[in-house]
Amino acid sequence: MYMINLAEIPKKSIISAFLLLPIFLNMVLWKNMYLGLFFMFFFFLYFGYNLGNAFRLQSYGMFWNTFFGSLLLTSILLILGSFAYYFSSFNTIAISIVILVAALGAIIFPKKNNNGHITPNNGEKMRFSVFFIIFIFLFLEILNFYIILQSGTHDAIRSPWQVVPKNFFLVYFFSTFFLIVISIYNKKNYITLACIIVHFLLSTSIAIFIYNLGYGFDPIIHQATEKVIANTGTITPKPLYYIGQYVLVVLLSKTTLIPISLIDLYLVPVLFSLCVPMVIYFTFSQVTQKTNYLPFASVSFLMFPFSSFIVTTPQALANIFILVIIFLSPIIIFTGNKKWISPLCIFSLATLFIHPLTGIPASVLMAFILILFYLQPHSSIFSIIQKSLLTELSIFSSIIFPLVFVMNSEFSKTLSSIMSLKLFSNFKNVQDTFLFFMPSIKNNFNIIYDIIYWYDANIYALLILITLCGSLLLYRRYSLKKTMLYPLLFFIFFINYVLVSLIIQFPSLIDYERSNYQARIFEISFYFLFPIIFFAFLYALAQNFKKTKTLMPATILFMSIAITSSLYLSYPRVDDYHLDRGYNITQTDINTVRYIDDTAKGDYIVLANQMTSVAAIREFGFKKYFHDLKNKKDYFYYPIPTGDPLYQYYLDMVYKNPNKKTAEAAGAFMGVQHVYFVLSSYWDKFEELTEKAKQGADTWQSIDQDKAFVFYYDLSRAQ
Repeated sequence: MYMINLAEIPKKSIISAFLLLPIFLNMVLWKNMYLGLFFMFFFFLYFGYNLGNAFRLQSYGMFWNTFFGSLLLTSILLILGSFAYYFSSFNTIAISIVILVAALGAIIFPKKNNNGHITPNNGEKMRFSVFFIIFIFLFLEILNFYIILQSGTHDAIRSPWQVVPKNFFLVYFFSTFFLIVISIYNKKNYITLACIIVHFLLSTSIAIFIYNLGYGFDPIIHQATEKVIANTGTITPKPLYYIGQYVLVVLLSKTTLIPISLIDLYLVPVLFSLCVPMVIYFTFSQVTQKTNYLPFASVSFLMFPFSSFIVTTPQALANIFILVIIFLSPIIIFTGNKKWISPLCIFSLATLFIHPLTGIPASVLMAFILILFYLQPHSSIFSIIQKSLLTELSIFSSIIFPLVFVMNSEFSKTLSSIMSLKLFSNFKNVQDTFLFFMPSIKNNFNIIYDIIYWYDANIYALLILITLCGSLLLYRRYSLKKTMLYPLLFFIFFINYVLVSLIIQFPSLIDYERSNYQARIFEISFYFLFPIIFFAFLYALAQNFKKTKTLMPATILFMSIAITSSLYLSYPRVDDYHLDRGYNITQTDINTVRYIDDTAKGDYIVLANQMTSVAAIREFGFKKYFHDLKNKKDYFYYPIPTGDPLYQYYLDMVYKNPNKKTAEAAGAFMGVQHVYFVLSSYWDKFEELTEKAKQGADTWQSIDQDKAFVFYYDLSRAQ
């Protein structure tokens, strides 16, 4: 039980005042970004260090104590900020109170020494050969960044690989190859970890550098929401979820004075690149004696496609948190170290505030851990209670997402879901749900793409096979029966994936988005297998190196090919095997919405594709809504694909006939007399549609030398 150490509080209070007062003054008076960055950096260092002490993490050394303390501090700020937002307004006063409360909580708890161990093998001298390999890796990494930076574009593209030169993959392959060599042979693990973090950052930031005006629809929507909250303290109506990300981004922006769009852009790639390799390294330093190859486990995470982490969204941020929770949980499960339960509960609560789709699995994992370690069977009665609770939790968790989606539809105005056996009765739906189990070797007689897509088609079956081998090894060799918790959780959420795929329908979503939620559940279910998979990797590498060194080059070569393939698969693609149809936001989209905003008079609506719509949100925020009295809903004046009837009118224009009749129907639905229709040059049958639209429009305007056309319909004029 903690006792407040009153003797230490005055000294800590003075230091805290020197850190907190400038932060508050800078937010209100000075408004200097460099001062904000300086003081917030030391805020996280000092209070993160103290918070690590409060959770008894100082035995792992100052670095890890501060690292995990800072992560805990971030989570606590996020949680407190979410409560402040829900119950009040997240303005400058609320942010100041949240920071003050988190800081006080960090300094009032005393240090408490207790044994722990982590001693990275950094004492040996670095061999010249390893130093030379690190130099080559850094040179190749700089070359990688240079190639990507030179490839950025303002034009509409479907894939970054359309503008990135092919030689980038060759350079990336060799930089990965040398990084794996470094992770195996370099004894200075802190240097290796730094190299791995740089490679993670390169791998996840390609979209940032290629798409100069922004990538994706959802990230720009979230940025616009964060800007509204930063300016007004709230947004109406208050969303039920995503608040964790919003308050974190707003808090960081308000305190550092860095623009929201910049923080939002880099938040997930940077946090992912820092947290995942560090946590993997740390955890396996605690649970295995194979300490020579810990960095290898960290870099091997890039073998798995990481599409979720290339842009900042609440789902991506929540996925980082659940990975941290899952990768730290073996310290509890394998070693019985209970002091990590409290930090993981805080991470779990933070995940729930960011995105419930990820927060629920994180909470289920923590519920299992709490039952296993705080309700231990000291007697037959406790044993019966524990087994009963575990059984009930397993059954309830197996159907939790179908229940959540149906319940959510009662409260959400934008996401409706219904339970139906219609999907289950379709054999193709059932077949597609379990398709990943089936081995697939498609041959298009292009050896490079064939290898990439063989890997893509069989990766999940391969993960299950590795898990079976790893589980058997842990169970027999190390007698770790509680390891079976990970396959159990995978099975629980795989059942959820199957049920949502086959009995839940999302009528409010457009056709191509209706499988999004089950795909996310599917991905999260495999996260629970990672502790066993990475243990199997480390064990196999140690045995390989112990028995024979001849297999090591083959291992490094295979890993390099797998990671390079994973990089290619992690981004949108246009090739003979796969076609992503989405485009990015362009300067033409921005010029188009500016033109309409400058020339329009009175109330109007715009029929446009989703990237033009998101350009309007980027430029003008959530400027105009129209209220539907009949359905009691508000509709944005540009089409938003998710559950927006206006988008269907746009589809009628581009897929049926771009005539005034459709414009009149859209105008009547929204109650306006002025309708604009935007047609982008990359749309299929652009020239044919343009000529047809010109015939029915009252006026039309070319944008950026025919890269887009704006057609105007004045519905107040007689036919």
